[in-house]
Amino acid sequence: MKRRTFLAGTAAGALLPLVRTAAMARSMPEVDVLVIGAGLSGLYAASLLESVGSQVMVIEGRNRVGGRVLSLDDVNGSPEAGANSMLSAYGRALDLAHRFELPLINGVERPKASPAVLHIGGRTMTLAEWKDAPSNPFAGDRRAVPPAALCWMETGKFNPITTSDGWCDPANAELDISMQQFLSERGFSPAEIRLAHDVNPAYGEHASGVSLLNWLFVANFFKAQQAAGGAEWSVLGGNSRLPEALANSLQNEIVFRKKVVAIKTSSAGAEVHCADGTRITAGHVICSIPLATMANVAFDPPLPPLQAKAVAEVPHMKITQTHFEVTEPFWEADGIAPDMWTDTDLGVLSSIRGGEDPKQITSLTAWARGTTAERVDALDEEAAREHVLAELVRLRPAAEGKVRVAGFKSWQKDEFSLGDWVVWKPGQPTTLAREVGKAHGRIHFCGEHTALVNRGMEGALDSGERAALEIIDP
Repeated sequence: MKRRTFLAGTAAGALLPLVRTAAMARSMPEVDVLVIGAGLSGLYAASLLESVGSQVMVIEGRNRVGGRVLSLDDVNGSPEAGANSMLSAYGRALDLAHRFELPLINGVERPKASPAVLHIGGRTMTLAEWKDAPSNPFAGDRRAVPPAALCWMETGKFNPITTSDGWCDPANAELDISMQQFLSERGFSPAEIRLAHDVNPAYGEHASGVSLLNWLFVANFFKAQQAAGGAEWSVLGGNSRLPEALANSLQNEIVFRKKVVAIKTSSAGAEVHCADGTRITAGHVICSIPLATMANVAFDPPLPPLQAKAVAEVPHMKITQTHFEVTEPFWEADGIAPDMWTDTDLGVLSSIRGGEDPKQITSLTAWARGTTAERVDALDEEAAREHVLAELVRLRPAAEGKVRVAGFKSWQKDEFSLGDWVVWKPGQPTTLAREVGKAHGRIHFCGEHTALVNRGMEGALDSGERAALEIIDP
């Protein structure tokens, strides 16, 4: 079946039963395709393959589907610990949401408690006060800009990449430099770089460890999303409803708690070994697990050198979230907006409006990133919860007795993720990015980290479609 016919046929497919668990014997009959990982990319690949008659089995190390799409249903409003939204040009994701009749809300249409207040150098202040604060290290016009906006502003002014995948084109190797070098060349001092990039990093831990091309990729992606409409859709009741619906649609069972430790392939097929001793044979394997976790899988024959290098060296973003439920709106008592950008272990505090009432704040999320996440993660979870709550109360005394920790997630402590999205270090975009998604014999790779044009949930779905098509229409 050719690509055009296949895609036309899957657009209107009916999607049916419930996710089921299954007890597996040590050895299972061969299937056409074994999908490793029940995140969005693996589930989508499985659904496309089933639609053309392939016998597909999906195995998952966790006891849930979704991968890095995770709604915390035990917290008021089901805030997202993973993927937050579907932007305007998320065609595959929005198509699935409509197909499954999932109710959507547009975050752009919901009021935001902005601008966020800043807490830097021991002082809480508004952006207007920040401009003249003694702790403000920035020069000239940069003094009036929120620290979180400066890297985006500088890359936006400069961005010479004109194609959606130009960020990983070897022809752009001269741009594959560190953000440290880029910002330094644009007049930023070390103190400015630290506050603009490293305190609450969007990518990586330090500007020296992130490629400028990583930033240009993301900047162009968001620019395209804005041009397509600028919407920020999410599923009412949590984005986890999307992978759950996709999993429920599959004909065959999702098999949970299967941690893959080895994949052996030959010209005849593939054999997958799990930590519990289970052995599964298949004609093809789709591997959708993150790069960091692939390092714990033995491949026979070994991965090609550049692919193996990516598995060993490309880092994942460190993100730890603390989710608060609020019994009383303490921000009304102290007269300060609930959203905060801080240089403390509270990180960035964001208000969440996840319910049907667009004006109601249902929870607060504290985002610890990079080295801040490392400090929080150095504590056990109970101590980390108490520490971040204490930081909130220290910065906002009016919150005492009015908030409680209702959810907590460290992605780098999750053995099936070992971090969040990939961070491309200097030199990696133009040498490794195009290698990670290449098929290795009968093993096909997907996951957001293999997507060269899209990001987020759309990148995951895009990559799952590509992997499925490698099998359907080689």
